[in-house]
Amino acid sequence: MKISWSPRGFSVLFCLAYIAVYGAEKPLFRYYPVSREFAWGATDSAVHVGPGMAWYGLMASAAVIALFGALLVKDDWVAARLKSTQWVFPYVAVAACLYFLRAYFVQ
Repeated sequence: MKISWSPRGFSVLFCLAYIAVYGAEKPLFRYYPVSREFAWGATDSAVHVGPGMAWYGLMASAAVIALFGALLVKDDWVAARLKSTQWVFPYVAVAACLYFLRAYFVQ
């Protein structure tokens, strides 16, 4: 059995999964650079020294979700449905992230 996956589906699903994971604040893990530790899931930061970095965990969460989705979706199906609109998804993801970070831009 040959495993086939959809690169187009992965790119679309990664953008959508990143928005969902970032909005729900559900990283796969957090990295604490002061103590050089990884903590799985959304653990209590009082246990670890220093601030935790969630970005790597957010990227990993979105990648796992997109990978499973890309294995289920056929590439020709995605190409037929999103002929010339696939470029919109990264821009939507950036706009959503800016919306989530609006408190840092507006006083």
